[in-house]
Amino acid sequence: MPSRLLRTFIPALLFSCVFLVHNAGADEPPPRPPTVPASAFWLGGRELTGVWIDIRNVESRAFTANVYFATGQIWMSDRFVAPSNRLTEPITADWLRRHIIAPNGYDIIVFADGKELAFRGDAHSSPEPTKPRH
Repeated sequence: MPSRLLRTFIPALLFSCVFLVHNAGADEPPPRPPTVPASAFWLGGRELTGVWIDIRNVESRAFTANVYFATGQIWMSDRFVAPSNRLTEPITADWLRRHIIAPNGYDIIVFADGKELAFRGDAHSSPEPTKPRH
């Protein structure tokens, strides 16, 4: 019986820690720069320690997004695709707003179904490296 309790308690404890760390220091967003659309939402903490994310063109397993630094400068702009067979439900814009935990420069990371999933940017999902032109 103790191992069953541990199998239930440990994941719940880990999820709680991730949730608390993710929301620690959450604050009002900084003033929206004029370059950031009104449809973008703030993901971050105090002052300039976050990003603005504008989600568009949501499909069942992919979406297009622009990610802006807090200053309004564009950081990432791409179509992001879910890992195949890793989601249990189709995504929506509202689902993404609730589950995105971080962009990392190439991917957008979500926490869903008890695990982190990387939505890979199309620009970075080519199986072969780009060959230089001569």
